[in-house]
Amino acid sequence: MMQNKILKMGRFYLISSITASVLLSGCFGGEDKKQASAEVAVKPVEQPKVEEKVEQPTSVTVTDNVVKDAVEKVEAVKEEVKDITVSLEKEVKATLPTTPTIDGAKLYAKCASCHGTNGEKVALNVSKIIKDLSKDNFISAVKGYQSGTYGGTMKTLMTGQVKSLTEDEIKAIADYIIK
Repeated sequence: MMQNKILKMGRFYLISSITASVLLSGCFGGEDKKQASAEVAVKPVEQPKVEEKVEQPTSVTVTDNVVKDAVEKVEAVKEEVKDITVSLEKEVKATLPTTPTIDGAKLYAKCASCHGTNGEKVALNVSKIIKDLSKDNFISAVKGYQSGTYGGTMKTLMTGQVKSLTEDEIKAIADYIIK
């Protein structure tokens, strides 16, 4: 790096010298210009030798105490990171939205036209009053309609009505209707 700097400086002085001699030669008249420019001799700039000093790496002796201290510090940092991780997990869980609750009333709305607002009607003069069923019997009946294993004359109609309900939705309807 030092050599590059010296080379740049040498070039700068060489170019400056040539420029100065050209400018000065412009001050002389005709013949003198030729003579002056002929007299200007460009001498190469001798570059000084730069010796690079290479530092030898120093050896480090690691003692048992240094290793022990390092291990203890690493363990302390691990514990701190663990504590921070647990804390952040709690914060994230607290800020995440909870599983949305399923609204049994909204789901039951399509059933109300046949079974009544509160499940108190005999649908199409055929079905049982669903509010009088136990939750287990209600859930079992709906799952039976879904699989085609339950129901008499209303099986086909009810299968289409309940086919898309999930198990959680069926339970939400049961919780809404059956008290």
